[in-house]
Amino acid sequence: MISIVFESDEALFDSTFLERYISEKVSGIESVRTARLSKSRVVFELAFRGNPGVLAGRLASGWAPFQVESTLEGENTIKLKRSNGYRPSGNTGCRPGEDPE
Repeated sequence: MISIVFESDEALFDSTFLERYISEKVSGIESVRTARLSKSRVVFELAFRGNPGVLAGRLASGWAPFQVESTLEGENTIKLKRSNGYRPSGNTGCRPGEDPE
């Protein structure tokens, strides 16, 4: 079991996208359980076959509005934050990490 802790001002809104991204784009996921702890904090519990480092790399690559903040080895926990340039209201035309302004 691996935990993904996601914190941002819009964590509840963004968690729907992140849950879909994990389910569709990350191989080795057997199940996803979501715990929405507050407006700004969501935890995903994943039944995952594979290396947590590979999972963290997959979450950080491709188009996803999330950056891996840290991986806590030995604890099977990955902390995520929202990427710069991501706006939940629409497409900015930016790649993750680019400033749209």
